[in-house]
Order: sequence, then structure tokens, then C-alpha cells
Amino acid sequence: MPTQHAIQAAVHVSKIIGSQRAKASDTRESYWRRSLGGVFSPADMQIGEELLIDCGLIKLQGIDLVVSQELRDLFEASAVELTAVICLRSAACVEKMDVTSQELVQELNLLLVDPAFIEKTFNGIGRLFDQSLLKEIGNIGEALVVARSRQELKRLGRDDLALKVNRVSLLDDTAGYDIEAPYISDGQRLFEVK
Repeated sequence: MPTQHAIQAAVHVSKIIGSQRAKASDTRESYWRRSLGGVFSPADMQIGEELLIDCGLIKLQGIDLVVSQELRDLFEASAVELTAVICLRSAACVEKMDVTSQELVQELNLLLVDPAFIEKTFNGIGRLFDQSLLKEIGNIGEALVVARSRQELKRLGRDDLALKVNRVSLLDDTAGYDIEAPYISDGQRLFEVK
């Protein structure tokens, strides 16, 4: 039986893919960029994608993730309905794990205790978090990486390169990385701070 967290990730993945198809590489890149309040890591999103594939709701065809007709029909449905479909589709896998139908029903009841709460949670409005605190933590983390990178280059006798460590996120938060720091030989190291 998939965890509630995996099912929630699967719901988010279904929203990223959309109602038709999407390039798998673009979808997976979105796992790194999609703001989900720090609740779902890219690895969690990958698990959600695999759950949708295991349930037959999406298929990997060549380089594309293709949405099944059933998922298309559910595209406008609530997260609770999609949760139920994923749970029922996963039931076949549960049989292989020697779980009784009674245990399966208990698991479903745990997942669907309060549909309104689950709907809010899936849609990201049931969580309270302080965005300013997250931003402050991110700023501290980036400052530490910049300081460490400069310190490392200075220790290696490259004060000139230490001056080239750049906190890109202050100018562009869409670059896919926060800090660039030169290698001693040639090229740039790109750091994404989490």
C-alpha cells in the first residue's frame, strides 16, 4: 500500500504532467523547481510518478509521459477521487504482499478519514508555514556556501578566483542554481542550496 505522502506526491505529479502528455525530462526537471512548501523533495515526486505508472494512470512512451484516459477523466476531479483510484489500483500490488482485504480497508480508512482535510492538504492550502522564515533559512544557507567556497579558493592560494564566487539567486531565481564558483582549473561549479 502506498503511503499517504507518496499518494500526495502522485497527485502533484499528475498536475505537473497535465491532461495529455509531457516530456519525461521536462517533468522531472519540474520536480526540482516546483514550490511545494518544502514538503515534497524531487525524490518524493519521482516516487509519485512511479506510483502513477504502476497504477497504469500514466505510461512512459519513448521520452514522453502519456496520461491515460482514466487520469484525463479525473483531471478535473478532486484529489480525494484521485486518491481513491490510486489506492484501489494499488490493491493489486497489496495482494502480492500478503495483506488481507480487511487490512487494506483499514489503510484506506486511514487515508480517507477526512476528505475535506485531505483535499486542502493536496492542494497545498492545509499547511501553515512561514514563507519569510524559509527565505531567511535559504539566505543563511546560501551565505554559508558562498563563504565556504571563497575560503576554499583562498586556502588554495587563489584569491583572484575567490572574488568570482557569485550568488546568482540575488539577481535571478530561475537559473536552477543559487551560486556559481570557479574551479581552479577551468569552468564553473553550480550550487543549488536547499
